[in-house]
Amino acid sequence: MNYIGMGMKTKKVFALCSLTRHQYYYKPKAGKRGVKASEQTLKIVDKVGREMVSNQKVVDEIIAIKQNPDTDYGYRTTSAALQLFAYVINHKKVYRLMKQYQLLNEKPKRNDRKYVKYRSVNPLQPLQVLEMDIKFQ
Repeated sequence: MNYIGMGMKTKKVFALCSLTRHQYYYKPKAGKRGVKASEQTLKIVDKVGREMVSNQKVVDEIIAIKQNPDTDYGYRTTSAALQLFAYVINHKKVYRLMKQYQLLNEKPKRNDRKYVKYRSVNPLQPLQVLEMDIKFQ
């Protein structure tokens, strides 16, 4: 890009370097992208009334739900339980809050799959291994 400083036209320099104007003038913005997470959640009080509740109250409600071993849910079912308690909240926000306050359940460990040990069977004596193909019509 020293060519521009030396007085060469920018269009010629971009053609030489195979750059676009956008690539040359682009300056990335600092910080995280997107909308910041909300600090409050909407709760329906009665048929007409609505109020904004702090996320801490929602977390306290989640903790109360998880106290009972019968309702120790994952984040999706917890979000459905909160919706039954008149919160307007989706599973993504519940996941974010539960992750932030370390309330997520551990993932269940999958059992190791038992694969075929031997692809070809080598019997040592006659009639040691019997195989059948059963076909239905």
